[in-house]
Amino acid sequence: MIVTDGSLSKDGRHIDFTSRDYEQIVNFLKCIDIKSKYRLKNSGTVTRKKYYSVQFSDVNFHKFLNSIGIYSNKSKSIFNVDIPDTYFRDLLRGIFDGDGYSTSYWSNKYKNSFILYLGFVSASYKYLKWLKNKIWNLYRINVIK
Repeated sequence: MIVTDGSLSKDGRHIDFTSRDYEQIVNFLKCIDIKSKYRLKNSGTVTRKKYYSVQFSDVNFHKFLNSIGIYSNKSKSIFNVDIPDTYFRDLLRGIFDGDGYSTSYWSNKYKNSFILYLGFVSASYKYLKWLKNKIWNLYRINVIK
């Protein structure tokens, strides 16, 4: 959840998690077992507050996140996430929910077949390359580009 919708401060202790989905905030707080309160904030382009946000301070958790490859300014610096293969599908679902897109169409080229493309967006090319390789290694799904 932090990989897709969270951020780490440069001070080495603050962690922020933001989501439009209130249930995600509740689940996040349960998962990390803290009693922090959420606040409403806007996206920066709209004045109406429609995002839930939780911010808390935990130096040890911040260090742990760094140890598995998550840093401040992660959208540009993330390379991979050191996660057991058992949990990768959950991570992938979260990545798709936060930074993914899909498109589909009927194709006459492939004998009137329905084509579905899933894509991921990131400012880190290395991260997308890692994601592509991980998907291939675990599921043997051919990823284009």
